[in-house]
Amino acid sequence: MTATIDDICRQIEELGPGTPEYHDATAFLLTIMAKRQWIIADSIRRSRRDREARQERARLKKEAKA
Repeated sequence: MTATIDDICRQIEELGPGTPEYHDATAFLLTIMAKRQWIIADSIRRSRRDREARQERARLKKEAKA
């Protein structure tokens, strides 16, 4: 089953703000969301690095032919 963020937030709210379970669930959700953002950022960094390396190789190859 795939849950949307709205479904998850609704379920967390149903735990009752101020309860330990509510705060545990909120902390877990935010931790997972933050980890996913780090994964995305790392992927973008790798993609940029790889693209720059390919562009540099292409530039050197073009210069060598000239």
